[in-house]
Amino acid sequence: MKLNLKMTIGDSVTKYPVLAGVYMTYGIDYCCGGDREIGVAIKDSAADENDIIQSLNEKLIALEKSGESTLQLSELSNHQLIDHIANQHHAFLRQALPELGSYLFKLIEVHGENHPELFEVHHLVGDLRTELEEHLVKEEKQLFPLIQEHKYDEAVRLIDTLEKEHDAAGDILKQLTVVTDHFSLPKDACNTYKVTYKLLQQLQVDMYQHVHKENSILFKRFV
Repeated sequence: MKLNLKMTIGDSVTKYPVLAGVYMTYGIDYCCGGDREIGVAIKDSAADENDIIQSLNEKLIALEKSGESTLQLSELSNHQLIDHIANQHHAFLRQALPELGSYLFKLIEVHGENHPELFEVHHLVGDLRTELEEHLVKEEKQLFPLIQEHKYDEAVRLIDTLEKEHDAAGDILKQLTVVTDHFSLPKDACNTYKVTYKLLQQLQVDMYQHVHKENSILFKRFV
């Protein structure tokens, strides 16, 4: 088993979900940038091209040796995939975003004077929450019913808007990564600090998976 570098990043993660972790390690966007060929994305990365290819192929070799079967989301029906996205990713966002807002408010009170970047983190998380809460409603109240009712022409028109909103959310996540220096904890980090940054990392991972499943699997069926 060897990776085809002509395959798009999105298709590679759909076929081999274990590769997502490698892409994230090297800062390669596989959700909003999932339509790029693997070879092109690797060349655009700041990391060493050979190191990335080796890591990807090692993952595939380990997967083949383990004999493990992975969840093939592409094989799910539209209804099953929609339920999966709503139950796993939408539910996570509805819990995580308010928690992050509360944690960051506490951190600003205690650590804001010594760590002014927390104000920017709080602002970005607020923007992300506004963006995503409206986005979830559009998907659940408009797009998903259109797909389930087989009104695909109307769904396609809405998908273009939703993909642009994915790009906007992705830009905010990238800004959060920069502002927090890849979620690095300061030496004086308290327990709330640690919990907050861990949740921010979980949010980033979940959003990458979430957007990949929509852009590269669900939406791709209609566009």
